Amino acid sequence: MAFTPQGEVWDGVHISAKYAVQKETKTTVGGMVKADFNWALLPFLGLGAGVFANFNSIQTPVGAHIKLIAGWMNRKSKK
Repeated sequence: MAFTPQGEVWDGVHISAKYAVQKETKTTVGGMVKADFNWALLPFLGLGAGVFANFNSIQTPVGAHIKLIAGWMNRKSKK
């Protein structure tokens, strides 16, 4: 988004904005990196945690996540 100052205009009902807004469209190529770890605590319940990053020339968002996993995980019992 590009913001440029502009004069205010009163039309009898309201005052216009102090800035004009112009949307800029950019295209780029990037890459995604993700590390994810999962732990099965019970045969039907688990936890997960991980980090991620998206690298490109416009911006590089990074983050982390935790998750609760529910469902049958088909764990085999130890012999």
